[in-house]
Amino acid sequence: MIAPVHTMARRPIAAAKPKAAVRQDKTTIWGKALVLCALTLAASAFADIRPRAFGFLIHPVSLGGGILFLVGLFSLRRVPGHILLALFLFLVAFGVSCFAGPAGGMSFFSKVAASAILILACAMYVRTEADFRWAALAMSIAIAIISLRGVSMLEASGSRGVNPLGGIANRNAFSLYALPSLLLAGLAAMRSQTPNWMRLTFIVTSLLTIFTVFSTGNRSGWGGVVLIAAMVALPAIRRRGALLSLIALTGTAVVLFLEYGNMEIIEARVKETKANSPEVRLRFLASAIEVGLDKPLLGSSPQGLPHAMARLSSVVGADYDSHNVSALIFGGTGMLGLFTILALSWVLWTRPRQRATPQNLDVREAHYMLRAAMILWFLRGQFTAEVLYSPSLSLALGICIGACVTYGVWTKPPPAPRKQVMRTLRPTPLAPSASPQ
Repeated sequence: MIAPVHTMARRPIAAAKPKAAVRQDKTTIWGKALVLCALTLAASAFADIRPRAFGFLIHPVSLGGGILFLVGLFSLRRVPGHILLALFLFLVAFGVSCFAGPAGGMSFFSKVAASAILILACAMYVRTEADFRWAALAMSIAIAIISLRGVSMLEASGSRGVNPLGGIANRNAFSLYALPSLLLAGLAAMRSQTPNWMRLTFIVTSLLTIFTVFSTGNRSGWGGVVLIAAMVALPAIRRRGALLSLIALTGTAVVLFLEYGNMEIIEARVKETKANSPEVRLRFLASAIEVGLDKPLLGSSPQGLPHAMARLSSVVGADYDSHNVSALIFGGTGMLGLFTILALSWVLWTRPRQRATPQNLDVREAHYMLRAAMILWFLRGQFTAEVLYSPSLSLALGICIGACVTYGVWTKPPPAPRKQVMRTLRPTPLAPSASPQ
């Protein structure tokens, strides 16, 4: 009998089971936390609900975003490193300009930093397609709640327009809340993966929000609605059903406002547009650019820009404000702030080149949503600098970045397989046989 041979070799370890991929139609616990945070956006319209700190009213959604950021800090690695670096450099440049200027820089910087944290929190917590849809739905419901408050004031508004943010801001600020929600609702409703009941909810909340935007008398808000309709219609051109649905929705919104809206608001704003010249706004813009050229490195600081503009402007008796995010960045933070925000915009706008195939359709659609949100941020920012710390715009940008990360927008595609060339084998010539002797 042969004795068993004992060796020092270990038994082979069984291969670990691969982790199951997360289903894109399933809402994760991260997405549910983001939904609760997005719903608190409705509380921003009520001064009695918003908490106070250091004499300022704090947005509940910004507070919730900060909590989500701290809880999920270990997930920050989900965001691509080049985006984190570009955002960090912009915050540093903006902070240096704020603290180098007169008093009040801490308030300005804290609002911009809170917006950046909210963007990162949303980007970390969107893990699936369902997370994106539910976050967009939560935003739509929150804005619809604020819109209901505005509709209740319609009869007493007259030709001035309603102000759903009464006690918080003027009526022009409502579009900063409403437009990002409309954009996400429109893009989510056009996606084929969206359930019909959710699509119907998007339509109802969007109609209510559009009605309220036109009832505020905010001209930049009206232009934003038209811009969003165009950006939502662009990817739906080749899909006849989606395009017809969008046309029907637009027609319904027009009919509702003509039937139940206050046309005095539209007429008053049209007359005001014809009477007032944009010359004053253009002078403010020129003054802000002149301040930036006078102090090209750090600018005059965001909080010191109005005083610097007043010394250079020839407009008398006006409330000096840049009313333009580009002018605020260049005049308030100089070349340092301008170059860093351009770098941030570049890394968000670009992605590795891929061939247009059915397999990467979600990648292209997710990146289109982010680009649409960036276009809205820039164009709406030509009428106000508050886009830098708008909680609704920060939510929309963060949710779109999270969708891009989920679908691997900034992940380099694998190299295309090389074509194998079959080599033709040449027959080996036979050696001549020896002739018989």
